[in-house]
Amino acid sequence: MQIEAGAVEIGADTPTEEAPVDIQAHIGSKLKALYAEIVNQPIPEKLLELVRKLEAKGNGA
Repeated sequence: MQIEAGAVEIGADTPTEEAPVDIQAHIGSKLKALYAEIVNQPIPEKLLELVRKLEAKGNGA
């Protein structure tokens, strides 16, 4: 059977058991640290400019 790029096949080989609690905790703490770092980064100027343009367009300017 061929699977297209990006497609996900779900079947008998799909794991159903959860990871051990210590592994889940480790992954969770790493994700929390990553998210905290991302939230504290400045918004890119290109994105801010795009938002300004969209807001101006929405206000009829």
